[in-house]
Amino acid sequence: MEDNNQTTSSTIKIFENPLKETVVYVLEEWAMFLVDDLSLEDAKNMVPGDGKVYLVTINYTGVINGVLNIVCPENVSALLAQTLLCLDPDTVVEPDLKRDAVKELGNIISGNFLVNAFGEDTVFELPDIVVEKVDHDAAFESLNDKAVFCSADDELLAVSFQIHT
Repeated sequence: MEDNNQTTSSTIKIFENPLKETVVYVLEEWAMFLVDDLSLEDAKNMVPGDGKVYLVTINYTGVINGVLNIVCPENVSALLAQTLLCLDPDTVVEPDLKRDAVKELGNIISGNFLVNAFGEDTVFELPDIVVEKVDHDAAFESLNDKAVFCSADDELLAVSFQIHT
């Protein structure tokens, strides 16, 4: 049996896919979404009506430097805000609350992922979490080939992690 607490020479813990493991865990346990895998093609076809999505960018520094990007439509941010604030599903969520909700999602995913991938004793600084509303195509350009694509309550959510060399 493989020991999931081993580390490689590059200090990344050995998991099948720590990013996917973290994203699914956070979406199911923290945000209380039903989560299914999506292919890149299916994800690209889930374009919201206005063609705009939120792009959450989290730069981090520490043992290694990198960025974690999250792409999600406005519907996901509204569902997150309703869940986090225990709002009625029919409640109209203000834009600031939607941004705060996806920012918090980014904070939770990045914190859990960095511990999951690099261990709890590794220190990282997350100096800035940026949330922008961008064109769907531009958001997908920010993702790398190891991005995780999923359906969260039938809405798109994509996450990628890149190490800066």
